[in-house]
Amino acid sequence: MKAFIFFLFYSLSAFKILAQNEGKQVEYRIGLGPAIEGNVGLFAVNFTNEISFNLNNRANLNASVTYFQSLGDLERSSVLYFNTHSGFFTNLTFSYNLFKTNKGFYTTLEAGPSFQVGSSTYQVYAEYVNNQWIYEYEIENHSRLGFVTSLALGWGNNRSNTKSSSILISIYSFDNYYGYFLMTTYRFGFLVKRQRE
Repeated sequence: MKAFIFFLFYSLSAFKILAQNEGKQVEYRIGLGPAIEGNVGLFAVNFTNEISFNLNNRANLNASVTYFQSLGDLERSSVLYFNTHSGFFTNLTFSYNLFKTNKGFYTTLEAGPSFQVGSSTYQVYAEYVNNQWIYEYEIENHSRLGFVTSLALGWGNNRSNTKSSSILISIYSFDNYYGYFLMTTYRFGFLVKRQRE
């Protein structure tokens, strides 16, 4: 509960900053890509929706919701072994433009809190009895506050272009474990609101 209150306070503070930056550029992005859950070792896919508010020439405030769904186990090939992980990540990050060219190529560093709601399913027992397999599973629900750091490589983001593309590499930290999730996302963005001249 304390984690949620902190995240809510952080969000309200961020949107107060936005209220003071009317007339700035706003960009909407959607994306998908591969991901890895590092605690058990699962490969997965992620889908994201993000809106980005321009604060100045180098800084942006980004709010996103990402869905993560595991597809299989990285280490075990046996069909009798079954682990899954799925969840939603609500992220609020500040990004800083490290490098940008006149043609719209850019590199940004992003960081901020991430709040995850989801669950993990672990297979803890399997036995073949009377010509059939018997399984036992353990389900762990998650509602936790963590941290995300990202590096974005993008192109097409300039004043003469309303669309952009980028590749985002994100590392999530939860439960004092840096690298709990690794996600690579291809994002496609377009301007919702142009900056006032």
